[in-house]
Amino acid sequence: MGTPNEDFTEWTFTLRDDATWEDGKTITAEEVARGITRSMDSEAFPSGPGTEYSTHFFADADKYKGPYTDKGKKYDAVTFDEAANSVTIKMSMPFPDMDYWGTFMAMGPAPLGKVSDPPEYGRNPLSNGPYKVESFRPSEELVLVKNDARIPESDPARHQYADKWVFKFTADPTQTDELMLSGNTESQTSISAAVSAENYTEMSQTLNERMVQQSAQCTSFWAPDYTKITDINIRKALAYAYPYESVWSASGEVPGVTRVPANSVMPPGMAGKSDYRVDGEQIKFNPEKAKELLAEAGAEGYEIHMAYATGSPTTEAAQEQIEKGLTDSGFKVKSYPVPIETSLYVIWTDPDNKINKKLNLRGVNWCSDWPAAGSTMIPALLRKGATYNTAFFDEPAIDARMDEIGTLPLEDQPDARGDLDEQIATEYYPIIPTAFLQRPLRLRREDREPDG
Repeated sequence: MGTPNEDFTEWTFTLRDDATWEDGKTITAEEVARGITRSMDSEAFPSGPGTEYSTHFFADADKYKGPYTDKGKKYDAVTFDEAANSVTIKMSMPFPDMDYWGTFMAMGPAPLGKVSDPPEYGRNPLSNGPYKVESFRPSEELVLVKNDARIPESDPARHQYADKWVFKFTADPTQTDELMLSGNTESQTSISAAVSAENYTEMSQTLNERMVQQSAQCTSFWAPDYTKITDINIRKALAYAYPYESVWSASGEVPGVTRVPANSVMPPGMAGKSDYRVDGEQIKFNPEKAKELLAEAGAEGYEIHMAYATGSPTTEAAQEQIEKGLTDSGFKVKSYPVPIETSLYVIWTDPDNKINKKLNLRGVNWCSDWPAAGSTMIPALLRKGATYNTAFFDEPAIDARMDEIGTLPLEDQPDARGDLDEQIATEYYPIIPTAFLQRPLRLRREDREPDG
């Protein structure tokens, strides 16, 4: 764990002894420092996690664009000491959560020289953990096998119980359900983090305690463009025009199980979460209420421009429900289809994208990156210039309050962030929480000893 100074504006991390790469070479403090500075490069990694945390909380981040964009430029906020085997990071403001951010892969080491340059390094990264990459087909499959060069004593928290891990990124949900229910050899060592609506009842009865219900600490949102849809009543009308359960069902989700109604930015279980209701009660699909709000705003027939993913039966079925809900609620809809191979975030987060310039309604899903008091939710979604602020929300007083909360005593921060969540929603309603996400983790395995 890191060691902070008194006001959390400087953190020092000491490397474990005997940490090695998969080729047996010792990992150096300089390589860790290089890995950390790579996260600053938003041009090389436009949707990387560093765009939210490193580039905001690290000192002088506005003057340094990363080792690829600012080639040869020295960055003094991240330094290393080979003799002490340590790395020190200076912050732009108090950042008591740096220990959490330090556990992310973006804070891990990177080999020196061109060998770690993107995008090639992303296809064949060097491991420093229990497993290494055997094969990788982007968007299809990743296979990990044991890293024989790892020294277990240097990494006691992680283990090598399994010989191999196979991750399938495009597995058909129906076929996955069939596998999990089959009880065959493959199902005995498979884990799935989703369940289709039509198989949920059978799954819960067949798998019993092997299906675990858990919160994902995630919230889904509609994000009306704050610079274009300037009337709060139109934004509220959109909330009443969203056919929540119909969209969840069309998407293959299980209403009330994998998706539940949301009322706030902060998800359930997060310290300080407020149970406020913007209109005094949970907002539900209500076309007549949406029409009333549009009439009040003098915006009957307001035209919505949105993008959606094609090529998947569930995404297209969900879009049909969304368009029907909007139309029934008095809106007009102009939709822009995007191939499913292209992430909508590529469009939503690119201000120069031709489709994005036409949109006045986007979306965003966001999960708590660590269990702190909203510091990983509200700023990431609503601070001016944040990469995932797809609503382009911009209120200087709210930005100032976000930073101010970070300077409060740690015990006061949870309630302060919960109050801010409520203030933003009731005064501005810039983004619409459409669901809290939950994951039924499905396990099919035989009872075995840990080394089995």
